[in-house]
Amino acid sequence: MVDNDTVSSAQKYKIYESGFDPNNATIQDENEIKNFLKNILSANVNLNVLIGSGCSLPAIPTMNVTFERLKTENSDLVNVIEKYKTSSFAKEDGNAKNIELFLSWLGNRIDGLSADELKNNEHNVRNFVIDGLIKSIVDGCLENESDSSNKITTESVYRLFLKNLAFIKQLSDDQNDTINLFTPNYDLFIETSLDSLGFAYSDGFKNSVNQTFDTTEYNRRPVDITKRFKDRWSVVKPFFRVYKLHGSLDWVRNDHNEVMKNSNLKGRESSDLTKAVIAPTSSKYADSQGSPFSDLFREFSIELTKSNSILLINGYGFGDEHINDFILQALGRSDFRLIAFVNEEEANAKKFMKLVGSSAGATFITNEKDPGNVHHFSTLAKLLSYQNPFETVTKDEK
Repeated sequence: MVDNDTVSSAQKYKIYESGFDPNNATIQDENEIKNFLKNILSANVNLNVLIGSGCSLPAIPTMNVTFERLKTENSDLVNVIEKYKTSSFAKEDGNAKNIELFLSWLGNRIDGLSADELKNNEHNVRNFVIDGLIKSIVDGCLENESDSSNKITTESVYRLFLKNLAFIKQLSDDQNDTINLFTPNYDLFIETSLDSLGFAYSDGFKNSVNQTFDTTEYNRRPVDITKRFKDRWSVVKPFFRVYKLHGSLDWVRNDHNEVMKNSNLKGRESSDLTKAVIAPTSSKYADSQGSPFSDLFREFSIELTKSNSILLINGYGFGDEHINDFILQALGRSDFRLIAFVNEEEANAKKFMKLVGSSAGATFITNEKDPGNVHHFSTLAKLLSYQNPFETVTKDEK
């Protein structure tokens, strides 16, 4: 979530080492957290970041917020929800707020009933909900009016985070100088921010007229030819790899079922977009087994299991079991380190922290008292800030 106020010097942070244990939490101040992050992230480590949907607030509302809005716009949706409330799916979602459970139930219902039995336009309702979700994300990415604080503020936080992360990584003189960015988000804030900063990155697509996805592209690294007269070639720094685990708004599938890139979002049909992304249902794990998602999750697993790997998490609510499983597996390694900014009041976050148990490689950072802004993306971006005396500070970075 975005917050323009500077993190207060009086801000206190509650730290859980090795999972959730209310009796084993420590309290640290801002400077202690900044030094902790700087020391960890600038070390000779394989640096990975998991960026969740919370990082794209408020430009893109959460799915459940969008779901509540859609209920007010379609009477057929309201009627179908009444049937959903009587199902076994709704036992853990009595108020029908979980859009993933609802879409999962609706998909199963559509698959299991005949056309005559589907009396409430279930097909249209499902399409309406999915279209509404995608439209909310597209609108957040396309919003570019000068007086729109949503899109501008959200993207400025992404830029600040990526710039500060790159600076800290460059403090280390080692060979692990690539930063891996993993995200289940469909939006394009990572890519547009990297572009505006002028940072080199690979998103898995070939640099050609027909940009098709190929995981071997992640193994390529641009070279800085301005230093070609030195004894050895120098690679471009900083360098990022971007992994869109659930797909992206600028993905499409061609007639050969290959994933290609189309950055022109205007006029795109949501039906075309849904063919290239993983829909928010409980079948996400099964959907991730298809191409190219199986390749992307394999890359996620490979990076987490490399020696001396770190995973920094923000904006992720631990609601995706297939992602959680990879993290838990990595925590079985003695040389893996997890640093997660969380809201411990959220049920999924607390559940995951309990699953971690006594793992020595996990650090959860949350609020000292009531849920505050510690888990907000803007907080992390500013915690990584180390002022360069030769650099002009913009309004967004204050």
